[in-house]
Amino acid sequence: MKNFVRKGDQLALIVSSPTKSGDPVIVGNIVGVAATDSDAEGKTVISTCGVFEFASDLKLEVGNPLYIGDGKFSVDPKHTFFGTVVGVDVGKIEVWLK
Repeated sequence: MKNFVRKGDQLALIVSSPTKSGDPVIVGNIVGVAATDSDAEGKTVISTCGVFEFASDLKLEVGNPLYIGDGKFSVDPKHTFFGTVVGVDVGKIEVWLK
């Protein structure tokens, strides 16, 4: 395909606040997980697909949608869709981004 640029599973983007590797990230409508710490210019590489583990005390079940807003996970659909819960354990969840 002539217009293919690259896979979209990792994107280098400018984030609005300092980010550490492993942090959930939202840039406009793009959600993902920081693969690197943000640099001096605020750029970080964001993984946009895969299954990621996060600490969480939300009451969730496998298959639940997970949202993100104001830097925190939520079950409220007024926030931006982040991913689907695929694993739940005490104090942690696994989230599938696609």
